[in-house]
Amino acid sequence: MSKSYGYNYKQTNKNIGINEYEYVRVLFLERDFPTSYKEEISKAILEEQEQSMLLGKKVEGKKMSYKEGGIIWKYAIIKRSNNPNSSKVNHNVISFDNNGNLIEPDYTYRGVIYQAPPKKIFEKRINAVRGGDIDGALHRELDYPIIKNFLPPVFPPYDTINNRPFNKINENEMDSNVIDLRNKENKRQELWKQIIDDFEKLSEDEALDLLENTISYRFLLGYVSNNSYVYVKPQKGLMFDIIRGPITSKYIDLLPFRYDKIENKYIYYTKNIIMPTDKSIELADVLINHEEPPFIEEPNNDDDPDF
Repeated sequence: MSKSYGYNYKQTNKNIGINEYEYVRVLFLERDFPTSYKEEISKAILEEQEQSMLLGKKVEGKKMSYKEGGIIWKYAIIKRSNNPNSSKVNHNVISFDNNGNLIEPDYTYRGVIYQAPPKKIFEKRINAVRGGDIDGALHRELDYPIIKNFLPPVFPPYDTINNRPFNKINENEMDSNVIDLRNKENKRQELWKQIIDDFEKLSEDEALDLLENTISYRFLLGYVSNNSYVYVKPQKGLMFDIIRGPITSKYIDLLPFRYDKIENKYIYYTKNIIMPTDKSIELADVLINHEEPPFIEEPNNDDDPDF
């Protein structure tokens, strides 16, 4: 029996939520700063104000920056298949009464996609570093991009011979296996330093553009044109179909693809990219202006992520 995601927390404990591996239709709502970053900046502003009072002069207030804090794109699930064995999203999640009032489900249907800047990915070891080929190179048998790691590993190399993490290697060890691991780790550190340095040289607009493009790569937001995969950036009113992945928490985790270790290939789930229309933008505005629940903003940092 399939697990159920979400529950009727307003009235009963009846499981009615979105199932594992069930297809849903996602509607992008709006871009924002991560809540944790907003809190960090608010704290910094208060400290600056206190410093200003002590010095008796005005101190330039710290401004929020997507380049520094990263971005979140808020979304809502507006349709679902209601059947893990079907990809047809023909069941409405939200509706409106005769007076035009929004009727929401009794389970969580909103979430966010978080994209951290390189420095945060490296420091926090966020595993969202895999996605479609940046240049749009297609899988030779499918109308999907080749899956690649577009950032270096977030974890140091593992000593598989002695079954231990890198930080457990003694500084005095000099066998060939350990030397090879140290070389790999030095290379990993160098690559990350270069990526972080290059990102810091970008303007705010260039950094924002790269962050949003990275979401497109991760979630395969795009379509095939002239034997290449053309990516579409997140934007208000954009819709796409995707599955709800394995249940790990009370929050929603969208799964664009996964690697099947038995069949030794990637399984793709993102489909039906629908560009914004006046109607979808209007619906997004209604949901933006409606009271919304809290969002999760950072993915789990498992050693073997799905993407």
